Amino acid sequence: MFYLKELILRLKYISFGFTFLLLTCYKYKNVLFLSTLFSILDFNEGSSGTVNHFIYTHPTELFQTYLWLMTFISLLLIFPYFIWQILDFLKPSLYCNEYIRLKSFLNFCLAFTGGLNCFGFFVIFPTIWLWFSNFNDTTNNFNAGLDFFFELKVVDYCGFLFDFMYLLNILLLLILILFFILNYLGLKNLINWKK
Repeated sequence: MFYLKELILRLKYISFGFTFLLLTCYKYKNVLFLSTLFSILDFNEGSSGTVNHFIYTHPTELFQTYLWLMTFISLLLIFPYFIWQILDFLKPSLYCNEYIRLKSFLNFCLAFTGGLNCFGFFVIFPTIWLWFSNFNDTTNNFNAGLDFFFELKVVDYCGFLFDFMYLLNILLLLILILFFILNYLGLKNLINWKK
């Protein structure tokens, strides 16, 4: 029964931390929003593939975008604390060598996920964004006189960014599960298990 009380207490800590992060993100919502746009903003007028303005067509659209952004960033920031709380909860039931192995594996997972999230956000996402924004090149004469203009809605950009980061994190999770299976079970054991 003691473990259930401790688990509830740790879930309260995580809930409090998430609420605190949400309020902090709300206070700095404009800075966070601009930092998510930094890789695609147009600092030189007329550059191709970058953005120099957004539109929104519904009164609550900007507020909805801020709520999505606050939740997304809060979830990303609470994840290491959540992992630490799980590890701290499991610590009394593990042997010393098991605890050290689990701790080193979780540290590797957090570093790997953080590094690849930064790589995805600062390198892969701007490349994909540039390709999509240059998809219709209006400089050629093959459009029969029709010009298409890319007017970006703020909610569509954030939806695209969050979907991209969500899929990237699912891919990272699959890679880490595969690494865990191959590292701890071994390839030879997996081959023998099939027989």
